[in-house]
Amino acid sequence: MLTNVPLRVNKTAIIPGISDHDIPNVELSLKPYHIYQERQEIPIYRRANWEGLKDHLMASTKYPQTIENSPKELWNNLKQNINNASANYIPAKLAK
Repeated sequence: MLTNVPLRVNKTAIIPGISDHDIPNVELSLKPYHIYQERQEIPIYRRANWEGLKDHLMASTKYPQTIENSPKELWNNLKQNINNASANYIPAKLAK
């Protein structure tokens, strides 16, 4: 018995058959199951406030970056600013 879902196999046994051949006996759970997806946010770029987004990003990058900041810190700061700006200025809807 070959399967791509081994958790479905409940019990396996070899039972004696006719003459010198044995019979493999396999009990499977064949109840179908459904994995539900989480709802995803889909951005609606058509209704975005591009001017507000641009102003927000320009204001967040005005602060001088010092040499003490590592590239990882600078990247995390930029990424956080972009994520905040897109959450505030780009509307989104939930898809099923």
